[in-house]
Amino acid sequence: MPLGPDTPQWNQLAARLAALVQQAGAMNAVVMDAHNALWCRASYLGEGEKQWVFELLARALPLATGPLERGGRIDHVRCEVAPFWLARSFAGIYVLVLWFERQFADAWVRAIVRRALPDIEALTTSLPPPDGPHREAGVVPKP
Repeated sequence: MPLGPDTPQWNQLAARLAALVQQAGAMNAVVMDAHNALWCRASYLGEGEKQWVFELLARALPLATGPLERGGRIDHVRCEVAPFWLARSFAGIYVLVLWFERQFADAWVRAIVRRALPDIEALTTSLPPPDGPHREAGVVPKP
């Protein structure tokens, strides 16, 4: 079953991302994974914006402390020079990416993301596998 507005868990995650965008003053936010898959977004992404999101992920992945699947982490903020964005990894392979129109207060946005991340992680890992219920589909959260 493809993920999207027909999936209740996806709608809950999209709503939580939208709330995060509003709290942080961001333009949009997405959850992606280390394999370049887009799992959810706060608001609609046009084709140009989708390309932008994949470029941000391509910038974020080399900043990881190691492969995400092996415990690597991304915690990157670019708040003083355009393009303005934040990337934070969670649950093994996922990356939360927010982008901003202008400079933002690093510590303030990090605190907002830190408070929102447990909800975002729980909602992301509750999503049904996009490839169906077979054994290898989806990602199981770490205990």
